[in-house]
Amino acid sequence: MPNTNTSSSSSSVLDQFSVKDKVIVITGGGQGLGLNFAIALAQCGAHIACIDIHQHPHDNFSKLATFSTRSKYYR
Repeated sequence: MPNTNTSSSSSSVLDQFSVKDKVIVITGGGQGLGLNFAIALAQCGAHIACIDIHQHPHDNFSKLATFSTRSKYYR
C-alpha cells in the first residue's frame, strides 16, 4: 500500500518516479517505438541499453549521444 501521508514525505511524487542515473533496458530499442522510448528516457536522465535483433540501429539512434547520459546498442 503506498504511503499517502504527505506530511512525513520528504520527496515529491516526481522524485519517487525519477529515472535520472538509472539504467533502463529497452527491448526493440533499435528503431520505432522502442527507440522513441529510449530517447524520451534519456531526456529524463536515464542511461539506456537497447537490445534488438537488427545488426545496426536506426540512424536516429545517434540522437541518444546528444544527452548527458550513456547509451549502448546490443544485438
